[in-house]
Amino acid sequence: MHRRVSSFHAFALAMVSVIAGEVRGEISIHTDFDGGSAKVVSIDQKAHVIRFKPGGDAARGWPCWWYFRAEGLPVGEDVTFEVMASEQPLLTDDKRKGKRVGLVVTGPDHAFMSADGSTWTQTAAGEKKPADATPPEVMSYRIKATASTLWLAWGPPFLPKDTAALAEKHASTWKPFELARSREGQSVTALRSKPAKADAPAILVLARQHAWECGGSWVCAGFIEWLASNEASAVWLREHAEIIAVPIMDVDRVLTGDGGKEGLPHDHNRDWSDAPHYPEVAAAQKLVRDLVAQQRFAVFFDLHNPGTGGRSSFFALPKEHLSAIAAERQTRFIEIAREEFKGAIPFSPITRFDGPDYSRFWQQIGKNWVHSHAAPDALKLILETVNNIPAATITGYRETGADLGRSFATYLQQEAQPKAPTK
Repeated sequence: MHRRVSSFHAFALAMVSVIAGEVRGEISIHTDFDGGSAKVVSIDQKAHVIRFKPGGDAARGWPCWWYFRAEGLPVGEDVTFEVMASEQPLLTDDKRKGKRVGLVVTGPDHAFMSADGSTWTQTAAGEKKPADATPPEVMSYRIKATASTLWLAWGPPFLPKDTAALAEKHASTWKPFELARSREGQSVTALRSKPAKADAPAILVLARQHAWECGGSWVCAGFIEWLASNEASAVWLREHAEIIAVPIMDVDRVLTGDGGKEGLPHDHNRDWSDAPHYPEVAAAQKLVRDLVAQQRFAVFFDLHNPGTGGRSSFFALPKEHLSAIAAERQTRFIEIAREEFKGAIPFSPITRFDGPDYSRFWQQIGKNWVHSHAAPDALKLILETVNNIPAATITGYRETGADLGRSFATYLQQEAQPKAPTK
């Protein structure tokens, strides 16, 4: 016969659990929101230790991104969050197939935390425990709980709602439009500035072709905010150029909390072929072709974050078949950036190439496709903004975006000057 448990009996049972040191269900981890991703390994309610792994699907890119909300934290006490590398082998069709994303990528030196899910700060430096330790290799972040709820993430999240907020805040400068509908039915939003002249040169800036590289979106946000400012070079640029910015290309995997990079059949930045898999890549290609046909296409920039070992930002360049004009423009822009990049995140003028030795899909990388198919003499670069240093905060990323904008302005001002006749 079923017997109801009275409130008194329930209280008595709870007290027995407390006395026995077996308090259960106090701390819980949640990922039921856009971008959320984590796989809980264990929660030690007594010691306040949460161990977890990234929750992404290896078929949807590197399983390295994590972002969750912790509830039931003991206010005023220390809580330890331990991240482990995912056990999933990579499914890519490139040279890393079958390998795993290690803790060197999964466990950044500093995580990001928020008390409200909106304002993000870095944690103190994590502590890495070696593979032969007990527990096994983890990156451990020790945080004092100032509230019972805390958000924790690999990096500062940037979601489609942040793109919408930028468009609303700077509506006098930027007009949003739908670049495409993704394969999973999401709107991929682009922002367009309106130049004073119909024949103005055009700049296309993309970010987040790899979903986990959230810093690229924040650099793009810094550029968007800078262009809307009253700084003289920003005013000049928006009067003399049309700019199209896409803060998130891989919206699908950003929303599901997957890594994106080297997902199946390939990621967005390996999709720039004559038959793209992703509608947003096809739409970006059409933009480029249309602007080339109008003889206005001037600059293509793709914003990324590199691996976690670097300590300064750098440019990745097309490797093959640069015309004399393209080579001169590329060299000149790098020299301009050397002068303009003065933000907290260090910049190195040393450049890298991504030819056949980098990936067998190298010809399908965005800037390489633009170079070989649409605009051989235009400027096209990838900016890899370093992401695993103390300066790589939202503020630091935004400063890099503003520095990039100033570099665009100086570059186009020089392009607009009359050229001396060649002898």
